[in-house]
Amino acid sequence: MSVTLKRPQKGKDVFKAVQQSGPLTIDVLFRIIKSQMSKRNLRKCLQLLAKKGFIESFHYSSQGTYYMVSQSLPDRLKAAEFSNQQPDVLKQPLIRKQDLFHNQWCEYWIVTIKRLFPEAIITREIEIGNDSFAKNVLNLAYADYDLRPDFILTIPKTESTHTVCVAFEIERTRKSDERILRKLGKYMDRTQLDGLIYICDSGRLSETIRLLYQNKLLPDSEKQKRFGENFFLFSDSLDGGGEDFNRLFNSCGKPTSFKNWCGYLGSTEWPKRRSEDLKNW
Repeated sequence: MSVTLKRPQKGKDVFKAVQQSGPLTIDVLFRIIKSQMSKRNLRKCLQLLAKKGFIESFHYSSQGTYYMVSQSLPDRLKAAEFSNQQPDVLKQPLIRKQDLFHNQWCEYWIVTIKRLFPEAIITREIEIGNDSFAKNVLNLAYADYDLRPDFILTIPKTESTHTVCVAFEIERTRKSDERILRKLGKYMDRTQLDGLIYICDSGRLSETIRLLYQNKLLPDSEKQKRFGENFFLFSDSLDGGGEDFNRLFNSCGKPTSFKNWCGYLGSTEWPKRRSEDLKNW
């Protein structure tokens, strides 16, 4: 009896994940679903949801198969009844095929961060232009489209902590040194960000960006001279090492706890932040 009761809930959990973060490949979906199930059972669940018309799949190049909520009106009506929602809520934005891989990893980080900080506010790149708070934090000028991060994490202030704003960039291709330095320089000295995280898909790419930051920008930065080595964090893997982001490092290459780092930023005003204090926090 217990098994039969759990199966519908697992199906709804998988559908909810696809609705909130899709289109997703099964590999990324497997990482973010709340229900504990094997990848084999997840595949069966997706096949069943697709058979019922709740979700649809499409194959794109060598990236594999992506899953998203079915967008035809008849299918959305059935899916709305299944998930107890209105059909219009199930409409998903159109994402260019060349952006699918990048978008799903942004969603992976967003979902995982929200589990660590449920109260956090996420502002995606597409939303920044219409968000006055995000534009103010970034000191965003009209022509700064190239300098918008993939998303901004905002942890609201409490009675004992300050507001924390962190920008995230997911990098898979090698940009020119000039472009990287321009983006990093703006984030460091011309915004009100508390921190910056670069997520790379290889150690070679992350090391390139780290060395540019450490050798070209940090020595001359007045704003970040006391906390600079911990203003910028990077990951050398797209999943950050798992739910606790164990593959996060500071600009000196030292492992850094994401939760402790955010906790220190929230508890310490910017003028009082010191890299040596974070080590013992």
